Amino acid sequence: MLDEMDGDGWLTELPLVHLMPAIAARLARNQGHWRLLDAAADGDVVRVHVEWTAPSGNLRDLRAEVFALLGSIAEGATYVEQRMDGDAVIYDVATGQHEDEMRAHGHVVSLRVTGPAVAAAALGARRPAP
Repeated sequence: MLDEMDGDGWLTELPLVHLMPAIAARLARNQGHWRLLDAAADGDVVRVHVEWTAPSGNLRDLRAEVFALLGSIAEGATYVEQRMDGDAVIYDVATGQHEDEMRAHGHVVSLRVTGPAVAAAALGARRPAP
């Protein structure tokens, strides 16, 4: 996928149009603890901001629900990187199809997750081990 990502035309045009219906449908089914706060295209990157409304949890719980959400847009090859940004957790995602499956194409998404349970989970992740 890395070689294909460098090629012209790999990123799908109108990424918000391609991705948001699937994300919105997943959120509407309330599979997980989610509330959509914002979604916008920033060049080739779709930036989605959601609130994780779980009453409590840790980063492993959050990651499991994020992967279920991302499954609604995942293609044949998907890379996800998690990083912390204050009280938010960001998931940077590259997902796409290889040339042999159909015309090679892909999407780049930055999923920003906030909420009280996220802040608590992030604080717990930064706490040194005893």
